[in-house]
Amino acid sequence: MRFARKPAMAAMGVALATGAMLGTAGTAHAAGMSMTSPQYKSTSGCPCTIGDYHDGTHYKHDAGGKGGRAYFKKSGVSGYTGKVEFHPYNEEIWLYDTRNDNDTVYVRYMYYRIIDGVARPYWSGWAEPKNGRGPAIDASISEGKPVTVVVYDTRGDTSSSIGSLKVTA
Repeated sequence: MRFARKPAMAAMGVALATGAMLGTAGTAHAAGMSMTSPQYKSTSGCPCTIGDYHDGTHYKHDAGGKGGRAYFKKSGVSGYTGKVEFHPYNEEIWLYDTRNDNDTVYVRYMYYRIIDGVARPYWSGWAEPKNGRGPAIDASISEGKPVTVVVYDTRGDTSSSIGSLKVTA
């Protein structure tokens, strides 16, 4: 009985630690930045498009995938200052900085991998906007995996999270 509890306790510890790290990702505001409520789209019935003010969000068919998109605003600035998109097909994260205001946003993602029978969080490196010149991150994530995409105001500073998307590869 004691042996069976160890993996479960380790997985619970990882989940609690990751929950604490992500706890600020939903509604925190960094340096006057905020993120709109994300919009999600099942990509099982795509190709499809969600229109937007910048260039539209175009999803390709990916059975079981869930894409997501959100905008950023900076206090005191009218209109949106950027957007983030997750595309399940090819697991791409697109990040846009739509203002030339000497301030930008950064992104990274997290999902769980099983290592030695224990679920462990994997965090990607930091990426910055490419503004439509290609994805900020072109990931390789197994189909059907839940993924958390977190946007930050400061590169390397996990306390500067602006918001997150909860999507499926």
